[in-house]
Amino acid sequence: MVGIVILVFNSWNVTEECLNSLFVTNTYTNFHIYLVDNNSSTGPSKKLESLVKSHSSQITSITLDVNRGYNAGNNVGIKAALSDNCNYILISNNDVYYQKTSIFELVKFLEENPQVGIVGPKILLPNQKVQDINMVIGTTLKGKYLYLLRKTPLKFLSNNYVDRFSKTITDETKPFRVSSVSGACFMMSRKCAVEVTPFDEYPFLYEEEVILGTITYKKRFLTVYNTESVVVHEHGASTGGLTGFAFTEFVRSEMYFCRKYLGSSSIKLFPLYVFRSIEFIVKTFRNSTYRGRVGKFFHRTIKVLVK
Repeated sequence: MVGIVILVFNSWNVTEECLNSLFVTNTYTNFHIYLVDNNSSTGPSKKLESLVKSHSSQITSITLDVNRGYNAGNNVGIKAALSDNCNYILISNNDVYYQKTSIFELVKFLEENPQVGIVGPKILLPNQKVQDINMVIGTTLKGKYLYLLRKTPLKFLSNNYVDRFSKTITDETKPFRVSSVSGACFMMSRKCAVEVTPFDEYPFLYEEEVILGTITYKKRFLTVYNTESVVVHEHGASTGGLTGFAFTEFVRSEMYFCRKYLGSSSIKLFPLYVFRSIEFIVKTFRNSTYRGRVGKFFHRTIKVLVK
């Protein structure tokens, strides 16, 4: 059985569409959903409540008293799925919509490739374009610096790295190994899940994928992007509009990942931190969600840098 962990925070309308795609469009039926409410400030609609009730045998609803972030919320659902002896764990954003064979192809791939611990599907945006495929090779501190150069006059220095780090649409003819897959949707074998969970709960948002990829590699499991499985990610295109809070958490998580998982020193990280700080200050002039958060930004991030 596949245990599907769906983390929800307020966006109940897309959650309803996600569940409908699982029960109506998707043809794989051997699954159980763990619907984890990450301390939402709003409640589901009557229509969604009715949908959950009508499929109560396949849905376990869990409500958390506090929102401790993406990984912490998913850990609750994963623990429940493992306790119920699920063979596979599917982590899904609530704005992911499933096609007929999306889940079947992921299960099939893991069954046929026991050395693979994590498999992710091809993710389409609502306009049917493929969501960016990054993290093909492992993330390093040098790689982060090179990636920053890709939109500068010095981009020629980073072209080789960017070409290896990312895949293009024309590369998607068959499954291929990657360092990490998108956190929006991926499936773990039970054996892998037991080894790599619970997820590291220090990050509130962001860098969860690269952290998981790093741990999975150390546990000697492969991670694969499977082009045969396709899902649609409703909000996958909204990567450039981070709020001040989200950007702060991104930088905090980035510093944490580099310190703990890459072993980077404060001195080597300092130029990256300066760059992120300048980015934040610049955004205060253009985005109201950044103004008034300057103090919180430095309070949340600098202590990770110097820890």
